Amino acid sequence: MYQYTRLFGYTRIPQHGCDKLAYSPHPNSIKYILITVKNQFYILDGYDQNGIRLTAGDIEKQLNDIIADVEKAQLDPPVGILTSDDRDSWTMSRERLLAVSPQNRETLTFIENALFAVSLDDYATGTDLDKFLGNIFHGLDGHNRWFDKEISIIVDSNGRAGMHGEHSPCDALIPAFASEWILKEPTSLNAQISGRPIPPPSRIRFITNEQSLKDIRATEGRTKELIADSDATILQFSEYGTSLIKKIGKCSPDAYIQMALQLAYYQLHGRVVPTYETGTTRKFLRGRTETVRTLSVESKAFVEGMMDKSLSAQQKYDRLQAATKAHTNYSIDASNGKGCDRHLLGLRLLLQKGESHPIFEEPIFAKSQEWLLSTSSLTSGDYFNGTGFGCVYPNGYGINYLPGARILKFGIESKFSSSETDSKAIKESLIKVLRDMRNICEQVNGKHSKL
Repeated sequence: MYQYTRLFGYTRIPQHGCDKLAYSPHPNSIKYILITVKNQFYILDGYDQNGIRLTAGDIEKQLNDIIADVEKAQLDPPVGILTSDDRDSWTMSRERLLAVSPQNRETLTFIENALFAVSLDDYATGTDLDKFLGNIFHGLDGHNRWFDKEISIIVDSNGRAGMHGEHSPCDALIPAFASEWILKEPTSLNAQISGRPIPPPSRIRFITNEQSLKDIRATEGRTKELIADSDATILQFSEYGTSLIKKIGKCSPDAYIQMALQLAYYQLHGRVVPTYETGTTRKFLRGRTETVRTLSVESKAFVEGMMDKSLSAQQKYDRLQAATKAHTNYSIDASNGKGCDRHLLGLRLLLQKGESHPIFEEPIFAKSQEWLLSTSSLTSGDYFNGTGFGCVYPNGYGINYLPGARILKFGIESKFSSSETDSKAIKESLIKVLRDMRNICEQVNGKHSKL
């Protein structure tokens, strides 16, 4: 449960060489959140002067007051765009910004200490989920964000919302669990205002000079290129979900989905590649993750077998069973602290200057960690439209998924600049292999209804 103490009030601070985390020790004494509207920053207190939490109606009024203030305010330059830059460039821009005025140190402290951020966008992405995913990733142009906050809730002008996360303080499952718990709670569109005296929201501002504006313009250019290169899409596969997988596949639903990803990639690209899946080690004190290496001798035999027309349905099903069993066993070992990647990472980080070891110079070892398929699952996602994260190699895919009982949701990201990848193509490949795998399983185990 330790990671839940790292959910609120955390901000990643750019530093030379290695970033650091700014936070207040748990339990956090901070009681306000950061609101961004049209690139302007506001502090909204969540409690009144007597320490009583605001009602939903009170918070709604505060948000409307902020919007009204922005409409008549003189707008400051979009300083938040600087957080979208590469870390070294943002480090330098931040240092120059701090040198302009002591007020900027105060403003940064307010931002960094806030429990979380809420970005109210003055536009909507409509019903296109791919555009909505892109807006949660980076906005239309990287504006109206503070990307270093661990949690940022992004709200379209039509009320649709999503969450953007800075991953270093805790794993994605933690805010996902918290979000599901929140979304299960009933709410009212006509929430009552308490009538208690409430401190008004306060605007916090940066003082900028010509160098600050130059840094902003340069960052805007680099961010525009990054956004244009992101090929992101959502797949909502509603033909079946984990309930049917258990009935016809008779295996772990996660292992089944991982084999579907292996087969989708193989069908599209004609080869297998190193594949990362997140395994949790939260049963250990302050445990985070271990790598589950999906690619195995058994998974390779499965994808090759599925493309072999000479094999019977039973033979293909047997290979699926062997592959999912191997994957499940590896996942259990990884969660029990018996994985290899975090251990080897620790040893590598302990090397002193001038030290080395043959394994870290071995080309095959390095190649085995080129995660051209970087994958992870979250909750069942019953309350979410989708999910997603970026690829970790420019010629790879980042695929996050929500394994629901009746629907499987995938977020897929790759780069337009890579001639090797195509997010829309692998989405279509994934649809096909999910149907093919169902067909094989039903030929062996009989048909079942979707429910």
